[in-house]
Amino acid sequence: MARKALAELKKEYGLLEEDFWRLPQNKKVQVISHDGCKKIASQENIEFFDINWINMGERVGKYEFVYSLELYAKKAESDIRVHATGEANSENCKIAYPVAIAEKRAKDRAILLLVGFSELGIHSDVEGEIAESEKEFDNPEDGTQVKGKSDDDSGNESSITKLRSELKKKRESLKWSSQKIMELASDEFKVSNWKNLTTDHLKWLITQCDIALKAKDEEVAL
Repeated sequence: MARKALAELKKEYGLLEEDFWRLPQNKKVQVISHDGCKKIASQENIEFFDINWINMGERVGKYEFVYSLELYAKKAESDIRVHATGEANSENCKIAYPVAIAEKRAKDRAILLLVGFSELGIHSDVEGEIAESEKEFDNPEDGTQVKGKSDDDSGNESSITKLRSELKKKRESLKWSSQKIMELASDEFKVSNWKNLTTDHLKWLITQCDIALKAKDEEVAL
């Protein structure tokens, strides 16, 4: 039933396969991209109002900083409104834009509530755990030993780094998220962490991107 409802919602809002993926660390968690949420908001003319910032960077308990807000949202031609909150703190936001992240989280939650995605267990990719795993994949090699390397990888960190860089450029050309790449890796190799990707894994993933790019070019040519 949930699968059918999700398919209907995807069709209704013109959402694409690349707008969704499952969290590699937990396949039960289905994710929609922030861009996917923006598509929905645009089509439904969703309005945000009564935005109230609760915390603006102060230290709260164990957190070095907290930015949090609450807001209301509704579709332009409806009186039904929803309430949502968003928070970015020193543990669930590791990038330099905590204010933007807190606001995105609140707005995406409101959007998903308004259109029924929340009831299906769909989460936005700006949520803490999901955003952190996205960040982890995009980070360059941090010196941590990569598990499961082939013999050819030993002492060849530059090769790994170059392949990661090439893979990132290709997936960005396809507008694929790093989570989509990790989902491919998880399905093919049972690998759910970028640190475990060997050169062979990376080369296979690059090939998949090349295939997708070729198919995309052929589609445009038609």
